[in-house]
Amino acid sequence: MKHINSVEHVAMLTPEQIKQHDMRHRSISWIMYTPFLRQIDSLNPGGDCLEVGAGSGLFTRLFAERFPETRITAIDISKNMSQRAIELFEDTGCVKRIDYIICDAADSEVIGYLSPFDFICSVYSLHHWDEPIQIMQNLVDSLKPGGILFIGDLRRTGLFSPVHGRRSQSESHLAPYSREELTRMAARLSVREYTINSPFPYLTQSLILKT
Repeated sequence: MKHINSVEHVAMLTPEQIKQHDMRHRSISWIMYTPFLRQIDSLNPGGDCLEVGAGSGLFTRLFAERFPETRITAIDISKNMSQRAIELFEDTGCVKRIDYIICDAADSEVIGYLSPFDFICSVYSLHHWDEPIQIMQNLVDSLKPGGILFIGDLRRTGLFSPVHGRRSQSESHLAPYSREELTRMAARLSVREYTINSPFPYLTQSLILKT
């Protein structure tokens, strides 16, 4: 049986599957995203921003409303996700500040074409990436001097591991990374400095990279 990687899986989701996914997450979006938004507050994002793995746009909308001085390019690989997101944006006053583009963050040419950015963020997307180092470096290379890359995701611990192991034959996504794995990846990137935060109750973590 052919293993479907996470990129293929997300791109193949039907509009109905996207709708169900969106409705499940919309009801808890404030709980999911507020801890990351509070961390981003201290980074004072502004100017041209990129969101990677924007999905149905739930985080994009919260980010746009919280930081009104930003212009946002949101990207995802799923056409159906983008359609759902655009519907959400049209119900807000932020739609004119958001461009939604269907593309793969692993494609350095496309990301390079869209850049440069003052601030790049990705939330709850890292554990889906089949090429995390490549994507992170693409994003770092797309930052302006002094720019910031913020990646927030689940954290794999002994008590919390939705998917055991790096890959599973029965699952289409990768397991969240441990703090140690995230540290090793960050050390390979060409950045001036990086910070990893794991706030209580330690089920999520964020990687902040500065050029």
